[in-house]
Amino acid sequence: MAFTIKRGDAWYAAWLDASGRRQRKATTARTKAEAQRLAEELEHAAERQHLGLAPTMPADRGGLWTDLVRWCAREFHAGDQQWGSRAEHHLLVAPFVGVKVADVTPEFIERWLTAKAKEKTARGDVYSPSTLNGLRAHVSGILTKARRAGKWRGMNAARDVEKRRVPRKVYDFLRPHEVAPTIRVAVEMYGETIACAFALALYAGLRRGEVMGLRKNDVDLVDGTLVIRRSHGKNRVKGGAEAKLPIHPELRPLLEASMASTDSDFVCPGEDGERMTPHLDLEGRLRTCMAAARVGITSWSHCCRAWHCRHRVATKEEVAPPCPTHGSTRMHSTARSRRLSFHDLRRSCASLLAAAGVSQPIATKVMRHTDPKLTANVYTVVDVETLRAEMERVRLLPPGVPTMTQDVDENGTSAPGSRAAVASSRGENREWLGPGSNREPTDYETVALTS
Repeated sequence: MAFTIKRGDAWYAAWLDASGRRQRKATTARTKAEAQRLAEELEHAAERQHLGLAPTMPADRGGLWTDLVRWCAREFHAGDQQWGSRAEHHLLVAPFVGVKVADVTPEFIERWLTAKAKEKTARGDVYSPSTLNGLRAHVSGILTKARRAGKWRGMNAARDVEKRRVPRKVYDFLRPHEVAPTIRVAVEMYGETIACAFALALYAGLRRGEVMGLRKNDVDLVDGTLVIRRSHGKNRVKGGAEAKLPIHPELRPLLEASMASTDSDFVCPGEDGERMTPHLDLEGRLRTCMAAARVGITSWSHCCRAWHCRHRVATKEEVAPPCPTHGSTRMHSTARSRRLSFHDLRRSCASLLAAAGVSQPIATKVMRHTDPKLTANVYTVVDVETLRAEMERVRLLPPGVPTMTQDVDENGTSAPGSRAAVASSRGENREWLGPGSNREPTDYETVALTS
């Protein structure tokens, strides 16, 4: 039977554990009744473990957390560089070093994520809410795999940690008139392989890993289809379902050129003929191609190339202002384009499908989403000019009737039908002539004011 004792200023709870042994532990209870309630709850939990209704805590408390992470990496994520890098930088360092798996509680994870939110990344930024949710999912995945394999019989503490609220961003995409110049410059600057990688994301909506893992035997030029079944070095894709998509007529020449340019088994191989490395800077090459094609230019960076001159200025104009020391002869201008990522090309695919009038179910099928809301709300971006053109189709006033801003025409006279013109036709003078022009009060108003 559970009972309590007091030693000094602390109340101790005593109870029988699942093996029938007497346990005693100090509590934070301030009264005997509160300590007795805790002791009874502990004994009730031990009784459930004894009857097999709840998992029993092992003697080693699940072992070290770092050992469990290394086991998960070895058994389920061998060769996955991204998973291993995240585990090495976040889950195998403090505060997880020397911690037992049983001590990774919801409170522990919440404190860890709160501290992470205040840390700085390598680029000097703070961790975003989506990154913190990813770390929470990382911990939850490890505990889930450990429970299924019998390595851990306790609860999945990460599931009791609330997700961070992620604000919805305004994403960018390539406009229809920007696609052709960007692809053409990519062929000229980096060759058919990089241009084909961009085109696969634009026309077929492939993800970065799916582009790098696409092999030549996955492409059927006779049937005009391609099968998406790999991502990076894994023989599966996100969602676990293979998909067969038709080859767009504008994508076919780039596919043929890229496949004929090398003897590699991959459609878009690296420089050594093997699979592209996951860390290949495709974003930088995309922005370079956009700047060279004069697509999406946001600003210009002007710097002086004279010896030891550090003059640099950013403007909206292409013409460079002269250097205060060396004039304009040494100035060099560099275009800065919109900061699109490679995944924004996949988002461009959904946006271009919507702009072309493709139905929502077909767009969801092309994007291979299980939830149509994800395609409509996240991946489909409507351009501001498209919104303006659609909104201007609404006409509420009959033809010939001026709006509130059309009181005066281009010659400075009152527009027909405007408020000023109607007042002039009625003989009303809308101009105020000073305090003396105010009318005198009527007899009724005079009596009302004096009473």
